[in-house]
Amino acid sequence: MILEVCRLLEISPLEIDNQLEYIKLILGQGFRETVDVRSVDDIGNTALHYALERNWYEAATLLLKEGSYLGQVNIFNNVVIADIPDFILSSYFNDCIQLKKEWTDECTIEFDYRCLLPHENFTEQQEISRAICEMEVILYIANNDTLKHLLRHPLISSFLCIKWHNVGYSMDWSTLKMDPNIVKHAKQVVYDKNELSRIMI
Repeated sequence: MILEVCRLLEISPLEIDNQLEYIKLILGQGFRETVDVRSVDDIGNTALHYALERNWYEAATLLLKEGSYLGQVNIFNNVVIADIPDFILSSYFNDCIQLKKEWTDECTIEFDYRCLLPHENFTEQQEISRAICEMEVILYIANNDTLKHLLRHPLISSFLCIKWHNVGYSMDWSTLKMDPNIVKHAKQVVYDKNELSRIMI
C-alpha cells in the first residue's frame, strides 16, 4: 500500500499536502504492524526510491524513520542513498541518536541502525554476505565527496566501532580488502581514545 502511494505521487503542490497526510495515516499506529516500508516492486524500487525521485523529502524522512534501508539497489543499479541530499541525511542521522533519560542519575543513549541494515533474512551460512551488505551504505558514503564528512557522524562512527570491535583489535589492517577511506576511518575509531570517548558519552 505505501509503495503504491509513493509510486503514484503527483507533483502538483496542491496534492502534496493531501498525499503526505495519507502517508502519515498509513504509517500511523493503526497500520504500522501491517505496513512494510522495505517492500520492493518488480524493478526493485522501494517507497523511498519513489519519494526521493520526486524530491519529496518530507515523505522520505517519514519512510526513513519507519526503517527504510539506505542501500537498496534497483535493477538499474540505482542505490537509494544516491538521491538523498546530505542535509537530509545528516538531519536523519541526528534523529537516529536518542537520549533516554530515566528517573535516576543515569541515562542511556540509543542508536537506531535500521537504515544501515539490509532487507534480507540471512541464514547462518550467509553471515559473511550479511556483513558485506551492512557495509555497502558506508562504502557509498566514503566514496562520495559530498557525503564523506558523514563518516565522522556518531551514528556511522559508532557503527564502525561496533563492527571493528567484533572483528577484534588484533586485525591485520594491511590484509583487509576494503576501500581505503573506510579502513582509515575505522582504524581511527578503534584506536583514537578521544574519538571513542566522544562517541560513548
